[in-house]
Amino acid sequence: MKNLMFLAALLLLSTTMFAQKPGLSPEEKALLITNKMKEDQLISEEQFDRIYEINLKTAEEKKAKTEAFKAQRDAFRNELKSAEEKRWKAYEDVLTPEQMREVKIARAKRKVAMARKRKLMARRKAKFDQMNKANFPPQHPTQAAPPAK
Repeated sequence: MKNLMFLAALLLLSTTMFAQKPGLSPEEKALLITNKMKEDQLISEEQFDRIYEINLKTAEEKKAKTEAFKAQRDAFRNELKSAEEKRWKAYEDVLTPEQMREVKIARAKRKVAMARKRKLMARRKAKFDQMNKANFPPQHPTQAAPPAK
């Protein structure tokens, strides 16, 4: 249950972080969103202040939740690190020094292999993204569709 809540919070924050510019205060974010809505003629002058207040309240709530999540994430990482340290101490009680050395070597080899695999996957993703950008340029919803050939 705890892991499910953690994953749900992670998903929520990842989508939120991609949708907003980092480093802006809640007031700046609210103003940015509200001005964009006004530029796109989605709201009137009379609605501007009320929409700004709604956006400000939402931005403040998101900031508070993000900070709470970061604290939980750090605590979770510390718990995992502690569990890992306990495991290695338990290994030392059971294994001989030669076996410990072999286990550490095998672990290091797996780490290197995973790093290579991550690097390869990142290259493939970059190449795929580059191909998609060339073939499917992003379009803003307010832009007119390209002329038919």
